[in-house]
Amino acid sequence: LLLSLAVLLALFILTASQALLQESFGLELDLHGDLLQPGPTSGQLLALSAVVSFPSLTLATWLARRLFDRRSFRSLGFEPGGFAWRDLLVGFWLPGLLFGLIFGAEWALGWIRIEGWLWDSRPALGVLAVVGGSLAVFALVGFYEELTFRGYYLHNIRDGLGLAPAVLLSSLVFALAH
Repeated sequence: LLLSLAVLLALFILTASQALLQESFGLELDLHGDLLQPGPTSGQLLALSAVVSFPSLTLATWLARRLFDRRSFRSLGFEPGGFAWRDLLVGFWLPGLLFGLIFGAEWALGWIRIEGWLWDSRPALGVLAVVGGSLAVFALVGFYEELTFRGYYLHNIRDGLGLAPAVLLSSLVFALAH
């Protein structure tokens, strides 16, 4: 019940925030098939979604943890010391290495062809803006996804059903969300 209330609270905050931002910025999402016509690009929508989702899901998780669970927010894995920095570095470098290996394999198999470089067609400041903005958006998305799925869901399901079912169920919900 508490998990359901937390999810509903997060969805309410997220929906209200997105509606407010859409109204404030005049974004009209007119869906025709799979195309957004007219309006912002998919990259702009991803950035907007991340900027709205980050504070709303973080706040909803904090509220649920404090009000419903009566536990600290830090208990979701925000305890400094121990293996925190090592885990953070592994969490960044391992996926980077895996994506690099996948890219290399696809390139070697001829599935990918490099036709040019971004800095050949844009000024350096534009390239930095694209790369920096993309990294910022993905960092925000990564934070709130980890907070939601491996933080709140995993901890609460583990408390009720044990570790193995918690890993299975939180992974399933994560997969379905994507």
